[in-house]
Amino acid sequence: FEKDKMKHVGMLQSRIDESQFDWVGSNIHFKTGDNGQPVIQSKNLVDDALVEVNGVKVGIVSATTQTKTAEYIESFAPTNEVIGRLTRELRGKGARLVIAITHQRVSEDEEMLSTLGKDAPDLVAGGHEHERHLKQVDGHALVKADSDVKSAAIVKVQLTPGGPKFVTHYVDFPGKLSPDLKIQQRVADWTARFGKEYCI
Repeated sequence: FEKDKMKHVGMLQSRIDESQFDWVGSNIHFKTGDNGQPVIQSKNLVDDALVEVNGVKVGIVSATTQTKTAEYIESFAPTNEVIGRLTRELRGKGARLVIAITHQRVSEDEEMLSTLGKDAPDLVAGGHEHERHLKQVDGHALVKADSDVKSAAIVKVQLTPGGPKFVTHYVDFPGKLSPDLKIQQRVADWTARFGKEYCI
């Protein structure tokens, strides 16, 4: 939501429509336009998803923090209410594993997992913080990697009669890489353009 004005609706709509993947926005309500329809809508924008991985049905939901909003957003639905309901629905459709992709504080992720109990997603793959977190909350896993592609979290899931079990390890990426001159020039060009258009 860095481009957060109503004039940016068309840009966001185009990016969503052009994507070759789904955007999961479980708790985001977009404003209604003059035609009575949400100002952002697309076949690629979904509340949740049910996918099959190696013969196993996996449910996907999302939670976005209200720390940053935009003019084209009407409201954020109560996270626990939405995530709990969608998790129940996905399990009712056969999901053996439910993953919540979140962009909220680790304290919000922990509160969500501890409050929802049996209706909590099995795994939270989170963002927002800039450093890694690995926690267990009432049998549910909470995993965050470092920002700026410093690391990746690899989560192995074993489905057992007692519920999913998680083994997580981190892969650190090399800190010193040879710079790509073309990319460096593009960054310099965009930085100069940003300074000219947005800075005094």
